[in-house]
Amino acid sequence: MKNFNPDARASWQRAGVPILFVLFVLGMTACSDDSERAELSPAVRQYLSMRMGSNSAMAESMSGPMNQSFQNLLGRGLRQGKIGSDSVEVPGDTTIISDPWESCAQITTTTNADGSVTTIYDYGTGCEEGAGDYRYIIQGKYASTYRESYTEEGSSYKQSYLYGTTYDNYGVTEFGGSSWLLNGGGTYQGESHYNWETGIFSGFYSYDDETTYRYDSVTYFYKSKGATKYDNEKFTVESSDNDYTFGDDFYKSKVLKPLVIDFTCFQQKSETASMAIFWLYTSGRERIQFKSGDETGSFEIDYGDGECDNIVTIYENGRVTRIDLAKELNGDDPVVMQ
Repeated sequence: MKNFNPDARASWQRAGVPILFVLFVLGMTACSDDSERAELSPAVRQYLSMRMGSNSAMAESMSGPMNQSFQNLLGRGLRQGKIGSDSVEVPGDTTIISDPWESCAQITTTTNADGSVTTIYDYGTGCEEGAGDYRYIIQGKYASTYRESYTEEGSSYKQSYLYGTTYDNYGVTEFGGSSWLLNGGGTYQGESHYNWETGIFSGFYSYDDETTYRYDSVTYFYKSKGATKYDNEKFTVESSDNDYTFGDDFYKSKVLKPLVIDFTCFQQKSETASMAIFWLYTSGRERIQFKSGDETGSFEIDYGDGECDNIVTIYENGRVTRIDLAKELNGDDPVVMQ
């Protein structure tokens, strides 16, 4: 995969909120002042924290390809949009100022029948990597597959892409420190469109992944499958089945009605209401099954009908609870979601 460092710790991390929409997401939206704090069950409270917290454990998982696609198309648009007289070709400095990185992996690259390229990093039973004071033992096998294609028509660009990853006992043991190990992987593919004259960006992608991650003695299991579309105004999770398992406990979510983020909501401001920075779906519904200790059950969350608020409705054990999430999870203080 292009620009991939197989030894980077971040290789196992799941993508969260799309980079493209960060500026929209960090806009201000009003928080209601008249809601009363509801008694949420521990399972519901925990799920909401996982769903929208900075760890993004139950959040949309495969926005990474979209981010990369947007950056690629934006770069092409910026180059195309330059004024000719301002474009100056300056040769790059090719001087090597330090020894190039030499991986201990056996690396093989294969071009597949469909035009995709697969690169395999095989560390066997373990070998030493790192530089300077940071050295570690890396083991197992990591494989990445990608296929990209571009088309241009006037000021419009389109990119189609496919990415795949597989992990086979792939992990790191730090000298005198912690360790992590990955097994599984996934594939995701989609298409992005960008017009550099109008600034309009849109696209879609689907994903299917299943990964087991162990950090020291703690093991987590992730499984997700879904489809998403997006443009400058909305980000819509059309379908999603997402499992998160920790030991014997789990949360399994399924989208019943498309979950929609309306970015125009984050551009609205109010001078009379308290302000909260909050990332939340404005419409849609999902069902969650869970096991937490000795407790098992299910509940549903309805995110509303498109209004720009933080109000959701919880359906659990025959009880209907309508709450302002900004207040319920954080008292009267502003909420910052990453």
